Amino acid sequence: MCFRDHRPDLFKKAAKFCGLQEIVLQRLGVDPLMDYSLAGRTMLLAIHTRTPAASLFAEAGIEADRFFPTGQATRIAGHIEEPAASRFGLSKGIPVVVGGFDQSCCALGAG
Repeated sequence: MCFRDHRPDLFKKAAKFCGLQEIVLQRLGVDPLMDYSLAGRTMLLAIHTRTPAASLFAEAGIEADRFFPTGQATRIAGHIEEPAASRFGLSKGIPVVVGGFDQSCCALGAG
């Protein structure tokens, strides 16, 4: 909303809004995905249904499709392929798991 209100030029140009998780997945050559723990932190996820909170997106004036899809932290997003394998010194075919937000995962683990 800060970009919408203070930098409308950037807001209009942005195809997607994303966080570090989606950028890392994209750089590893797999489709970007936001896990539920990070999506919940945006305050734009209906946590009981794990779907975009339509009323909050409407209130914010942001289309839900300007964010990447969400999924389980344990989901395999894809596998390392070229050129990412060579770029990062990894073997082709290694599965890339979405992962989760560390503080949310720690809180869950602590009960």
